[in-house]
Amino acid sequence: MYRFLISVMVITFLTIGIAQAQIISTKSIFGEVYSSEFVADASVDVIVKRLGNADSMAKIMDFVNKGGISKGFAKAGDATVFIPFYSTQKNRDYGIFMLTYFSARSEMRFTYEPMDGSYFFQDLYAFSAIAGNKTKVSFSKRYTSPEYQSQEFVTQQAHWVEECLARLKAMVEGK
Repeated sequence: MYRFLISVMVITFLTIGIAQAQIISTKSIFGEVYSSEFVADASVDVIVKRLGNADSMAKIMDFVNKGGISKGFAKAGDATVFIPFYSTQKNRDYGIFMLTYFSARSEMRFTYEPMDGSYFFQDLYAFSAIAGNKTKVSFSKRYTSPEYQSQEFVTQQAHWVEECLARLKAMVEGK
């Protein structure tokens, strides 16, 4: 008797699951990838220390850190609340900025998503120590949005990425 009831329940759940799976729809998203490399006159440790500090990272990105972590980004999952583009666009929304991957002395990945979920980006920083206490930094930003991005927007984003990397380079080189 119990086997029969369990069999009926399993078949019912499978049937409901299959019926629900049939209503899944898909939608295209739009995205861009911005990539760059530069050599900094600083050690990998100095660069990781700056990127791992929430206030430094906010300054690099022209964001404001509204709190969430006090020690910095030390392990995947560490997150804080940022307000983006604070100096140029007042009254912006805020979102979650999080370290998603950290491999000491080789790579850090961060994500940002505003609270309204209107877009999403991932930043990847890869480091390679080179002679003379210098470091090659390879950077990639993956930006996705459900809306088509105009060429003007893409150009502005590329310019913003260049500015952010220039601030990072100046910060780690003590300029």
